Amino acid sequence: MFTNIFKRFSIQAILACFFLSLGANFFNLFWRAGGVIYSKIFYHSLILTLIVLLLILIIHLSKSKRLKLNFGSSYLLSFPICVLLLYQGDGSNLNGQKLIIGLLLLLAGNIFSKEFNKVNKAKDFFNLGMIFTTISFINIYLSMFFISLIFLIQKIIDKQNALLSLFLGILSSLSILITITHYSTGQIFYTRPDILNRNFTFENVKGFTEFIWSFIVFALIIFSIVKHNGKDKRLKTNNEKIFMIFWLLISIVFRFFNLYQDSTLWLLSFIPSAYLLGNIFERFEKEINREILFYILFIFGIVSNVI
Repeated sequence: MFTNIFKRFSIQAILACFFLSLGANFFNLFWRAGGVIYSKIFYHSLILTLIVLLLILIIHLSKSKRLKLNFGSSYLLSFPICVLLLYQGDGSNLNGQKLIIGLLLLLAGNIFSKEFNKVNKAKDFFNLGMIFTTISFINIYLSMFFISLIFLIQKIIDKQNALLSLFLGILSSLSILITITHYSTGQIFYTRPDILNRNFTFENVKGFTEFIWSFIVFALIIFSIVKHNGKDKRLKTNNEKIFMIFWLLISIVFRFFNLYQDSTLWLLSFIPSAYLLGNIFERFEKEINREILFYILFIFGIVSNVI
C-alpha cells in the first residue's frame, strides 16, 4: 500500500514526498489563480516544494541524531498533506523573512527536545534568549514565545544561572540586531530588507474560507492534548510536543487578533501542524488505518480547495 513507503527513511520515501508536495503546490496555485495555468506556476510550485525539501533535510538530520527533534519518516507524509489542508485563508505570499522565522522556531523546538532535568542548561537558555529576541525584533508579537520558557524553567536545577543566561542571550541578540539595523538603515527599529521582502508565490485571485484551517488546527490541538499522556512518556517527546502545541496555539492567537504583518495567514501553523499530524500517523500500528487516514485527508484537502 502507498503509506508503506513512509515506514522508514529511504530514497523512495523522499522522492514520493517531493512529488506529492510538488503536485499539492501546483494544485493549490492553480486554484488560487482562478483555475488558470499562469506563466510562472511551475516555477512557484518548484520553489515551494524545495522549501518543503529543506524541512525534509532537517527531518533527516533529526533522524540521524545530529539534531534532537523527534522526527520520524511519517513526517515525509504529513508535510505534503498539510500543504493541501492549510493553504487556506487570505494571501498566499511567502518570503525570506517568514522562512527565517520558521527555521529559528525549529531550532527552538530542537532545544526543547533535550532533557532539562538532568544537567545545567544555561547555554540552552542563552540560545533561546537569542532566538526569541530575534523573532520578536522582526515582529514584536512573536515575543509571546517567551511564555513557553515557563515549561522549561521548572525543570532546571540552577534556575538563577539559567535566567541570567537567558537575560544575556536577550541582551546580546538585541545589541547585535540594533547595531546591524542602525548601520544598514539609520534606524533603531527593524525594517525589512528588500532581499527579504520579495514574495516567492503568486498572490491568489480566488477567495478561500478559513473554516478548513480552523477545523484542522483545533482538531490537532485537541487530539494532541488528549493523547499527551499516551504510550510514549519520554520527557524529550513531551517537552517537544508541548512546544509544538504552544506554537500552534500562538498561530491561532495571531489569526484571531490579526497580528500578522502581511499575508500568508496559515503559514505560522504549518510546521507544528505537520509535526502533530506526523505523530498521529505514527500512532497507527495497522497499515490499513494509516491508509484510510491518508486518503481521507488527501480527498478532504482537494475538495476544500475546489469548493
